[in-house]
Amino acid sequence: MSLSQKVKIARSTVTASYLILTLLVLFSTWQSISQNIETSWLLIVSVKCLPLLAFFPAVYLGHVRGLIWLCFVLCLYFIRAVGDYAAGQNLMISGALAVMSVILFSTILCFIKWNAQARRAA
Repeated sequence: MSLSQKVKIARSTVTASYLILTLLVLFSTWQSISQNIETSWLLIVSVKCLPLLAFFPAVYLGHVRGLIWLCFVLCLYFIRAVGDYAAGQNLMISGALAVMSVILFSTILCFIKWNAQARRAA
């Protein structure tokens, strides 16, 4: 497999896993809002979802610096998911969030590595 094919596959995998993770975060946020009516739904959505949604342009355009910053933010989502899983809260969703965070983190790192190799080769 050529290097340019690896870059294309990694970029599409990053985009797909980012969208899946975003949907999982939105679903878990909606589920937590529906269970607790007393809290402000706008505050919960902004705290849980906006940090992830802010990186949509970087994922869509494939900006390496934005993807590196997304890796830092993914560490926070991973820690939150593992903490929720350890506490026994929404085991399926928490486990899926942790796994998708790891997948997205790993594919971003592969994309960055292969993209840098392709730029050096060109």
